Amino acid sequence: MKRIVRILALISAVLMLSVFLPSIALADWWGDGDDGWTGGGNTGDGWTGTRMGGGWTDGDWMGGDDWMGDGYWDEDGNFHPYIDATEYVPQDDDELPYWYPEDLSSWTFTPASPDAPRVVDDADILSDEEEAMLRAKIAEITADGSADVVIFTDNSTHGFDRSVYAADFYDFGGYGAGPDHTGFCLFICMDPNARGGWCCTTGRARNIYTEDIANRIDDELYPLLKQGRYYDGFIGWLNDIGDLIARGGLQLPDWYPESIHDWEFVPAAETAPRVTDDAGLFTPEEEASLEAMIKSVSEKTGADIVVFTDSSTHAFDTDAYASDFFKYNGYGKGANREGFCLLISKDPYFPGIGRFVSQSYAPLYSEAAEYAINSAVKQELRTGSSFAAAKTWIECVDNMLCKGVPFPPEWYPSKYDQFTREHDASAPRVDDRDGIFTAEQVRKLTEKAAKISKKRGVDIVIHTTGKTYGYETGHYAEAYYKYNGYGYGNDYDGALLTLIDGGDFSYESFFGKANSKLSERNRRLLEEGITPLIVEGNYYEAANRWLSYLNTTLLTGHTPRTPGVWGLRGLLAGLVSLIASSVSSAKAKRSMVTVRSAYEANDHLVRDSFRLDALRDEYTHSTTTTVYSPVARESSSSGGSSSGGSSSGGSSYSGSYSGSSGTSHTGSGRDF
Repeated sequence: MKRIVRILALISAVLMLSVFLPSIALADWWGDGDDGWTGGGNTGDGWTGTRMGGGWTDGDWMGGDDWMGDGYWDEDGNFHPYIDATEYVPQDDDELPYWYPEDLSSWTFTPASPDAPRVVDDADILSDEEEAMLRAKIAEITADGSADVVIFTDNSTHGFDRSVYAADFYDFGGYGAGPDHTGFCLFICMDPNARGGWCCTTGRARNIYTEDIANRIDDELYPLLKQGRYYDGFIGWLNDIGDLIARGGLQLPDWYPESIHDWEFVPAAETAPRVTDDAGLFTPEEEASLEAMIKSVSEKTGADIVVFTDSSTHAFDTDAYASDFFKYNGYGKGANREGFCLLISKDPYFPGIGRFVSQSYAPLYSEAAEYAINSAVKQELRTGSSFAAAKTWIECVDNMLCKGVPFPPEWYPSKYDQFTREHDASAPRVDDRDGIFTAEQVRKLTEKAAKISKKRGVDIVIHTTGKTYGYETGHYAEAYYKYNGYGYGNDYDGALLTLIDGGDFSYESFFGKANSKLSERNRRLLEEGITPLIVEGNYYEAANRWLSYLNTTLLTGHTPRTPGVWGLRGLLAGLVSLIASSVSSAKAKRSMVTVRSAYEANDHLVRDSFRLDALRDEYTHSTTTTVYSPVARESSSSGGSSSGGSSSGGSSYSGSYSGSSGTSHTGSGRDF
């Protein structure tokens, strides 16, 4: 008992210390709410919490009154706070930079003039001659106007994170080429306490500035900066960016509008080519064949269909490039410019295919349909036939417009064809297209179905298929019955069992007179009757039982129960009986009185007499208790660790972030 009291006292002391010690530690180390941290914790990538003032980390002060967000530690153990630029409020000793807009809420983008400096050395780390040579290099690599390139140095980030500061300088300075302000901005901060750099990319430059490329470029740049060889680092960086611009094809294509804001749609002529082979993938004969196919489908369906090939996507992703080609070249039928466009790209950065589908046709291009189409088209491309790939795609579009799916079964009619429903007595009543029955089983099932059909006056069909071709299961089953000539009489009376994908799925359909006999209960019992056999893989017995139960249902109006159902009922009855007997036994057991043991002679004396009571043992019941005693085993555990976002190359990389203007950027950077 004393040991228990000691343990409880120790637990109470620990709990009290856990309440008071954190506040004491914070007051002594971090400061109070006016000059220290309140709350927060280490997430593995850095300290996150609420900032009320400042704090110390490894002997260095982190934060201050200008810090308003979370932060991170770099690979050298230095802490860098993140700044929310939209909430930044400069203090008297920390004014915003001269180029920052006075009123951010009313700021609008104003393009920088071609003569605006592309090397801004506010940190004064370059000579005048070096600046001039860097400007000349920038003019050389941006001569085609496909991208803007800027180098900017400063002694402070004015409280912003370097990535945001670089983006803001680029955006607020009006830099950028084309409608999406494509370009690169290298920012170098020379603050002794936060020295480092960040390359910010904008527009289509983001698509080619991958993490791998960023690390390779940074691997060459930052060792030179660390040695103080700033000009050598910058000129090497410009050479790398120039190569990237040239290889990435950032120059816009000839058909791209000079300003997408002032662009107006001009419909393409009916005689305008619908096959544009800029990559030179087709022979003249193949191109003519594709044009003829497109014309036939367009005249039938009213959709505009375009095939386009190119050796470069000009740093657009393939779908965006296909969409822009369709739109800016005036394709599309009707007020909503409806149609389809296929792009075959030979761009080393964005190879493969892209597609555009207008809004009204988008429901046809479901995820499953797109996967099936892309798989077929890419398979043809892998064999080296761009013509076969384009031909397959056009056929898929034709099928979707006419039959609803890209790869329909051969018996499914086009909605543009004249269909007349018929009774086909020669059609197979057991159509095993998935091959799950033997020939003998097909014969037996066919004979049994024919006998039942003759007696009950309904058509009975069993159909197996490996797939539903993209149709919803019920739609597929009913379409199969309708378009293959099944059904008796004017109401096409009949029943169809469809086994799908090797029997993994089953679907029952009833028509006309058969439908009136099948209540919801009967349908459920039919399904329950065959499901266990299907699960076992006994497809023949499942189909055979379905025929038998269907015959009884059509005759009596009631579907019989399976032996398993009756067995289950018996099992449930047994369980109820067992539970009831257990309850009765428990009550009887509770009514038993435990015999008190008598160990001394006095225990056997009858009170107020000299007579001894009889001593005998009477058996009442026995209780067996099983105790599990596990074998002691040594346990081992391994601790986990998490690391930050630095890549193997050492750069911090962000695939997407925004500056204060809201423009999206991609970038990378390091300390040095």
